[in-house]
Amino acid sequence: MPTAISGLWTKDIEKKGIFLSDKEACLTDSASSVHLLIGADIAGKLFTIKIMNLSCGLVALQTLLGWSLRRKLENEVKNDSYMTVLSLHVNNKSISDLWSLDTLGILDTADKQSQMEIEKETEKLFLNSVKQNGYVDRIKILVILRDYENVFEDSKKEGIVEELNSEDLKDSKCHYLRHRPVIKDNSTTRIRPVFDGSAKFKGSSSLNDSLVTGPNLVELIPSLINRFRIGKYGVIADIRKAFLQIRLNDSDKDYLRFLSWQDGDPNLVKIYRHCRALFGIKSSPFLLRATLNHLLDGTPDCYKMTAQHLQKSMYVNSCVASVKNKADLTKFINESREIMALGKFDLRGGQHNSFESLRDNCNESQDLTILQDVAVLGLLWNIERDTLKIDVRTGTQSESVKVTEIYSLKMSQNI
Repeated sequence: MPTAISGLWTKDIEKKGIFLSDKEACLTDSASSVHLLIGADIAGKLFTIKIMNLSCGLVALQTLLGWSLRRKLENEVKNDSYMTVLSLHVNNKSISDLWSLDTLGILDTADKQSQMEIEKETEKLFLNSVKQNGYVDRIKILVILRDYENVFEDSKKEGIVEELNSEDLKDSKCHYLRHRPVIKDNSTTRIRPVFDGSAKFKGSSSLNDSLVTGPNLVELIPSLINRFRIGKYGVIADIRKAFLQIRLNDSDKDYLRFLSWQDGDPNLVKIYRHCRALFGIKSSPFLLRATLNHLLDGTPDCYKMTAQHLQKSMYVNSCVASVKNKADLTKFINESREIMALGKFDLRGGQHNSFESLRDNCNESQDLTILQDVAVLGLLWNIERDTLKIDVRTGTQSESVKVTEIYSLKMSQNI
């Protein structure tokens, strides 16, 4: 612990009749620090009940070994005039501004009139801009809402969702999902809904909080990637709209309701509910995996070998497999599609690193370089070189990207 230094407080303690133990040793320039460390269990026995507060902010505490000082001693002295000069330097203020009437809020009549005119012109320009831009934005919003409603109407025709009437709303426990549109102009599906099963009010539980999620499927990724390149040829595929192939029980549908506006009018509300499992619900990956396992366990004997291979290669709706030769590659791709078709699943893709087969299956105008880098469980698989790499370039090229906690987590998932 450091020794006490001499200062203005020394006279303060002497006036109160307080004398430090070993004062001469403590207040000299050559004084050394105290090297005796006393534990809290022993120090408590040394304290007395005499405590004095000094005007400088220190606290004098009497112990059986003498008086000691507590609290931090402020070595720096605040200088208000120095701060004023610093502020003036930073803001480039002139000395005349200190006694300017504008600073006190007192304006000359002519200056005040000119200032009022500027404010009116600014307000007028602002109102005109808001009306014009707001009108344009209103048109865009209406178009988006109508397109968004058309997505639900298409889903209704396909049996993915169903619309409810007033009779269906009586005496039933239910839950309404929050959703929003995601717009991608360069995608084949320009607008699609995203449902949030984790939305909740403060202090309450969400739908995902109330669902059983099953085992953590993320733990399967390392072993899947290791098995992916054991054989000579790697092959990847995915199930088209996998979650939408799983029908829900009628008793569970009411917990997957959601609202929509008809023609963008908030006064015309439509009520839908999901008939199929959907992405965004915590238990959906587990339901899909259990459904696929049930399908693969019940395949005919002629498909048993491929079914077992496929079962070890599935992650949610993605297939990541490896085979030894071209014969096994062709057999695995064909039989996997036939097995999935038994459960009304569409296994699409079947990309692999057998370039002879790729050239045979590609059109003359199709460039094979497009197929070189393929996403595999968060990694990039270079089909030509048969290597796996991590893509950490996303978002790093723009210096204007705001680094937040969510952005940091997003980037860390690439590693």
